[in-house]
Amino acid sequence: MELAARQFARRVLIIHFALLCLVLLAVGLAAKFLYRSARTEVIQQAQITQELLARQTSLGIENYYQSVTGVLDLLQPPTPSTQPTSRPARQFQIGGRLNEAQHEVRMRNFEGGPFANMINRWGSIIWENSKEKVSLLIIVDVMDNMNVIKVIGTSDGAPNPDEVISKGSDWLKTVKTESISPFMPDLAGGAHLISVPVRAQGGVQMVAVVPMSNLENHLLQFVNRSETQRAALIDNRGTVISAANASARGKSLVGEKTDQRITDLGINVMKTGHGSTQTFERGEMIDGVPVRPAMITAEPVEIPGGKRWLVVISSGLDEVDNLVKPIFRDALVWAIVVLLAVMAILISTASQMIRSRLRLERAQMEIINKEMAQARQIQLNWLPDQPCKIGGLDIAALNTPASHVSGDFYNWFMLADGRIAVIIGDVTGHGMSGAFLMATTQLLVRTTLPRISDPGFCMEEVNRQLCTQVFSGQFVTMLILVFDLANNWLDICTAGHPPPILIENDQSTSLTLEPQLVLGVDETTEYRAQRFPLSPGASLLLYTDGVADAISPNGDRFTIDRIQKSITGPSPSAAKILDAVVQSIEKFRTGCDLSDDLTMVAMQTSPIASQVEHKLTAPNAV
Repeated sequence: MELAARQFARRVLIIHFALLCLVLLAVGLAAKFLYRSARTEVIQQAQITQELLARQTSLGIENYYQSVTGVLDLLQPPTPSTQPTSRPARQFQIGGRLNEAQHEVRMRNFEGGPFANMINRWGSIIWENSKEKVSLLIIVDVMDNMNVIKVIGTSDGAPNPDEVISKGSDWLKTVKTESISPFMPDLAGGAHLISVPVRAQGGVQMVAVVPMSNLENHLLQFVNRSETQRAALIDNRGTVISAANASARGKSLVGEKTDQRITDLGINVMKTGHGSTQTFERGEMIDGVPVRPAMITAEPVEIPGGKRWLVVISSGLDEVDNLVKPIFRDALVWAIVVLLAVMAILISTASQMIRSRLRLERAQMEIINKEMAQARQIQLNWLPDQPCKIGGLDIAALNTPASHVSGDFYNWFMLADGRIAVIIGDVTGHGMSGAFLMATTQLLVRTTLPRISDPGFCMEEVNRQLCTQVFSGQFVTMLILVFDLANNWLDICTAGHPPPILIENDQSTSLTLEPQLVLGVDETTEYRAQRFPLSPGASLLLYTDGVADAISPNGDRFTIDRIQKSITGPSPSAAKILDAVVQSIEKFRTGCDLSDDLTMVAMQTSPIASQVEHKLTAPNAV
């Protein structure tokens, strides 16, 4: 896969991955919104149900105690139509100890009065109607040393009247109207006293013992039967008088080891007299015991005596979650189905786009490769056939492009006066742009040098022509060599190109040339040729900078010095010179790619006959 195709595939994958992330985010947010909406709706429905249950329970408790006081009111004697006489009992101190005469007077007044008649007539019926709520119903004379005048009814497990008087005497002394006592946790397993003063019987009270267990069995057991709901009853002093957890009974709501959130809720309801519900999403640790998240409803209970209690119903949010989770699970399943469908569409779209792009890139590369091959073939056709011998000069050349088309060029041809011209050049860069500039330069030299026999003047004309063209800042380095083998002269003109390597007398050296500006930069530049004597049998090697710049695996350059070392000593032909240099380069770079075009031209002059004969006969002479 080419770089452009890989970049396109990377972009497509990144875009589709981003789209997939957006879809995931949208599905996640939608699922979260759906879950929260469903959960909120279920909590609201549960809150409505729980508030209704709390109100019903509150009304049931109010009716429970009001029914007891209402039944006791049935025993009240009728209100006299005339102004009542002064009450004899007022002359005694409440709760004081009466003498025998005083006691006889109070008992005679009681037994002969209408209240006693009401008790005798209706007492048993009243007890039958109230024994499910009351465990003990007695008549107490508070002014006669808390004397129990009569026991109207008692049930199994009821406390002894003396125990009731012992535990409730202090409170009974303060009763002025029908009232409910503070909670007595050690009386009958937890109970209240209801006291109703008897009209026209000063100091006489009807006292009923209301066990909390009866109230729980009638009203709170239904709530506490549920695994997720719990009910508690709190009196006006903040004392827990009923709770599903028996260990919580008798504890204060405002204690240090209670949930402050529930305390604040209860205090607010106590003050306002209006029920309230709060949802606590966060669990608490109370007295080392974890309290799970719950929804708590507090409802006021108005009881006789102007007191206000609280009924508190709590339900764990686990039930809400159990209701929501199946809905959320179904929605999540469909969301996953949609997500998988979207993923399949995105993957299919991405793969189709990548495959289409790869097919397009492949087709384009085939066209480009075909065109580059044609261009390379055209370029090779521009180069002269080799190896060849021309006018006593043996020439061989090598051109290996770094890409499909080379930016290097060479040429040789014979001038009209019998001299031989050899040209080598290097265009900056490589590829198609370098090939076009190379073809232009080669054509200019090939048409100019036969008309202008001087290499320097030819270089000036080529430079002027190149400067009139626009090649995006490219330039050309070039060498023009003109061999005069008849006079053993060599004229060389350079335009920034590496100097030739001369091989003679078994030594190789680089010719020293005056530096001159490259072609295509300044059209006013003047170029001059330099003349060198040429020994018979001498060899020359021309090369481009791609030869010296060949890179080894460790990053070292081949350098001119290594070129010279690879061609020391005589060589039978120009082609052998090239072979020696190429072998040294291949061994040096060991498979590394070429960083630039690799071009060389090797020339070998023919030795004169006398020198050849001397070299052939010299060993025998010795």
